[in-house]
Amino acid sequence: MFRRKCLLAFLTSLAVCAPCVGQSTGRSSAVNLTFTSYDAPGALITAIEDINGSGEMVGYYGFQPVGPATGFILKDGQLTTFTYEGNSTFPRGLNDSGLIAGYALVGNNYAAFTYDGTKFTTIMPPGKAVTWVFGISESGAVVGGTGAGLPNEAFETIAGKYRDVTPPPGGFIEATAAGINKYGEVAGTTTGAGTLGFMYKQGKFRILEVPGDKQVTDAWDINDNHMIVGYYLSCAAGCKEHGFALLNGKYLTIDYPSAVDTYILGVNNAGQLVGGYDYADGKQHGFYTSPLSLTAFEQPGCCKVDPNWKGD
Repeated sequence: MFRRKCLLAFLTSLAVCAPCVGQSTGRSSAVNLTFTSYDAPGALITAIEDINGSGEMVGYYGFQPVGPATGFILKDGQLTTFTYEGNSTFPRGLNDSGLIAGYALVGNNYAAFTYDGTKFTTIMPPGKAVTWVFGISESGAVVGGTGAGLPNEAFETIAGKYRDVTPPPGGFIEATAAGINKYGEVAGTTTGAGTLGFMYKQGKFRILEVPGDKQVTDAWDINDNHMIVGYYLSCAAGCKEHGFALLNGKYLTIDYPSAVDTYILGVNNAGQLVGGYDYADGKQHGFYTSPLSLTAFEQPGCCKVDPNWKGD
């Protein structure tokens, strides 16, 4: 599963791989999308975490269920791998300038970073023991979480200034900001008695919960069209993780064809989605899609609608 808690451990390679292998395509009958599956060569786990306007993608892969992770950039059919100082590396965000944001497992601790393809810049808000970064805007603002064993305070850093964006009442087991758009709208997730998504904008919070599914709603990214993506757990007929895209209070379920579980982790401004899925073969695969049209949210019966949603 592609949860924040499912972290992998060390790897020390740096290489440029051969053209991408392990790709296949499929279509979703429920939504007019074409899915392309991607597996890093020989990997047991592949997750594509974000995609920018040029179609460049970032993610990570590993060869064991719990073990080393290698970051990668996927561009024009070429896979380039990288690690932060030889450590297990998790790229999470990517902007149109090609700047990558993420974190690495260094010893028994974590280090957050941005990476421009040549140089790493470590991110450490003042007075914070451990930092994870999950998203980055076009202007270079980053979002993530800080804490001890787990991130329990969501934050954004804009122009070097740190701001706590943890929803009230706080005191969560886990709280992370995962995506940010050009308007400063932040999407993230908290875990307390349950797991709920949230959106933050100019000091105001909105709780995100897929209607009818009260256990898990994870929000992972937000684009400049105000579309939020993530995944939710439904146990209506056997527990299963479903991907979703949210726009104006409408939750559109998006599942990789025939997958056991689907996780949508990133979206660009064209509506292309990226993420991962669990399949019957026991592997965890990455995927990316054709653009999701905003008109998909206008189709009769398309979506689960939040009855409490109101405009800004």
